[in-house]
Amino acid sequence: MEWLAPGSVVSQGAPLLAKSLESHRTPVAPVDGIVGEQVPVRLIGGREVLGVRFTPAHPGPTVRPNASRGDHREAARRLDEVDTSAFGEWLTRIQLAGIAADRWTCPDLLKQLRDALTRPIDTLVCNLLDSDPWLPLSRTACQSYPRELAAGLGLLGRLTGAKDWWALVDQADDCSGPIREAASDLASALRIAPLENDYPQLDPTLLVHSITGRRLRPGRLPSTHGVILIDGPAAAAIGRLLLDDSPMTHVPIAVYDQPTDVISCLSVPLGVHARAVFSLLGIPWASRDVFAGGPLRQLRVGDDEVIGPGELTLFSAPQHPAMPPEPCVRCGWCVEACPTRCRPAGLLEAAQRRDAEWARGNGLDACIECGLCTFVCPSKLPLLEGIRFLKRGIAAEEF
Repeated sequence: MEWLAPGSVVSQGAPLLAKSLESHRTPVAPVDGIVGEQVPVRLIGGREVLGVRFTPAHPGPTVRPNASRGDHREAARRLDEVDTSAFGEWLTRIQLAGIAADRWTCPDLLKQLRDALTRPIDTLVCNLLDSDPWLPLSRTACQSYPRELAAGLGLLGRLTGAKDWWALVDQADDCSGPIREAASDLASALRIAPLENDYPQLDPTLLVHSITGRRLRPGRLPSTHGVILIDGPAAAAIGRLLLDDSPMTHVPIAVYDQPTDVISCLSVPLGVHARAVFSLLGIPWASRDVFAGGPLRQLRVGDDEVIGPGELTLFSAPQHPAMPPEPCVRCGWCVEACPTRCRPAGLLEAAQRRDAEWARGNGLDACIECGLCTFVCPSKLPLLEGIRFLKRGIAAEEF
């Protein structure tokens, strides 16, 4: 990966690579600014990638309103002009525009689309469910930019040749009015499906089974089973590319601060530190425990982590000292709570033994890491932490 030379002055949306990569997203400048030296970057969720320091021309995060622009007629005209045989060319355009997503609600978008070039796709699913009512990212997408969202789904539906197009909304809080109106002009094949949104319903494994009846193993991409699974922010980014030729420089995020009971939804530049967003919102980072994707998943956000194509919801709570766990009382609550019927206590024992076979025998391969087992455990055992330790160790062939 060859980045632009340090000191290069770039405008918003310009590529940051001297040469684009054939099968990867091209990072783009989130705002006008100056390129710095290469550095390792830690994304929200813990994944490390190579990036560059970037000095904005104007200090401070450039926040955008979550708002839709333009009318449906122009969008419909652009969709009518799409060459449905040019999927590969559109995939290249998507990559060059810096569009990507890899999160719980939209697993590795670019890999899914590359799969669709060689695999038959019969179902397009847009996940508009929120993992937590206090983190209304999908609700905001439906209400704030339905035109872009519907245009993105209309484009993907045409390019993939999917016969079934679904948008999944929470039946208890149906916010689908704006997307229904936009879809009538831009994605007429789209069907709105209200679902009972009981956590962790929005997990890809559970979602694909609910809609298609197909059994998707945790960790596998939906595209391997003929399904493209996308969420509202990713669909809207593709829609903006179609409508305005706009690269993905910003992403929408939702922040819930539990101590003040305040919800904030805003659009921020890619690459901004999460702590800078908290400073902008007036939330004291130093006195908070911050988690991505909601509190149960226990994806703690560190001081150096930046916002990228990954998780877009942040939950902050007061800092509390860690409670020492007590011995397992064999109550079985973790097994009863597990949506995929793993045996979390057995998995924790496997982690302590560093025993991969014991782990698989207790259902490791079926775990979706929802965190319900840890939440219900009366002994406060670190069940999810042990499961993630197992998965990392097995992936690295350490045991």
